[in-house]
Amino acid sequence: FFSIMNTVPCERSSEPATKQLRYTLLGWRINDAELDRSFRARYSAVCVAPAKFYSAVWLLLSLSAVMGYAVTTKGVGFYASFFPLVLSAFLAASCFHPGTQRHMELLLTIVVILLTLFNAGTFYLNMQIGVPWNMSRFSSADYNTNQIHEIQTLCSELLTWLLACVHIILHLPQLFAMLYLSADQLIAVISVVSFLCTLLLSPHVVALNAFLSCGAVSFLSLIFFFFAFQFKRFLMLHYLAGRELERSFEASRKADSVLNHSLKNRMADAAGEVELFLDTYDGPHQVLLECVSSLRRGMQLCQHRQAYVDLAAGQYAPRLTLSSLHDFGLSLASGRKLVKKEFSRASAAFDPIACEMILENALSNAFKHGCPQDPGVSFR
Repeated sequence: FFSIMNTVPCERSSEPATKQLRYTLLGWRINDAELDRSFRARYSAVCVAPAKFYSAVWLLLSLSAVMGYAVTTKGVGFYASFFPLVLSAFLAASCFHPGTQRHMELLLTIVVILLTLFNAGTFYLNMQIGVPWNMSRFSSADYNTNQIHEIQTLCSELLTWLLACVHIILHLPQLFAMLYLSADQLIAVISVVSFLCTLLLSPHVVALNAFLSCGAVSFLSLIFFFFAFQFKRFLMLHYLAGRELERSFEASRKADSVLNHSLKNRMADAAGEVELFLDTYDGPHQVLLECVSSLRRGMQLCQHRQAYVDLAAGQYAPRLTLSSLHDFGLSLASGRKLVKKEFSRASAAFDPIACEMILENALSNAFKHGCPQDPGVSFR
């Protein structure tokens, strides 16, 4: 797929679309400043859906943390769990307000960075409180010094592993949001550095477990950074391809409009020349009059070009008009050798353009496919 996208030409340039992109410290950018601004203006709308998912995940996680702390002693962890709850609720509300939707990428980036730092701080807080709280259950009166030391070492190892696993799980929503954010490099660096600093500063951390946990976080951040690198590149290539298709379509419409106008003028000139000839011709006029009628009908079809374009695009809206059935039928029958034509003098409300297209096609098929040698078509 990328090999196909690489060959898509960019608007205003004959070079491949990939050569119109450059990678900077702020992520992918389009070389054309106007196109880059246009893409950035539309990109915030792309971040709304990921922001809704991200805020919903953190709302569930923070609500479960609040309820978990509520059944125990309301310490620092209980009040700290309100921080992601408030942030995720604010982000969720911002997803439904038009004023904040325009800045959704910036809001999502700020929330992701704050929750990344909060995740690291939670690890530090739990390590500082967790080991002493667990050791308070073991009295020196029941265990000797070596046993207490071994129990403390085991608690530190288990708590380090447990909190590292929780940290990685809570880090996954940030990695998902990183796929859509331009600040993917910044988020990846903050994720690794904040967790590394937390491991170095936290008390009771087992070195081997901390090293493996930091390696896991770094590996996941690197993998998601690669996906984010390719994903945002694909989004820009898709945008450039769409702009090129729009430009080609607009150019085709303009060329088609010029051709349509020229063809209509040619038919008008031909009809006028035939009518001038008939003014000085004393022979049979019927055949030439039918030719003039056919030219007039072709001119009328050219005038309905925009309606045909809307019909083909599925955007046509019917417009009912009170019209005479007799005049409408005569305009369709002109220029055709009909065995019988009979039209009511009544008026009706219908869409003349759509009905003309349907009946024009029906009459043409009747002459072509009915009996070409002797059609004998009647129109009533």
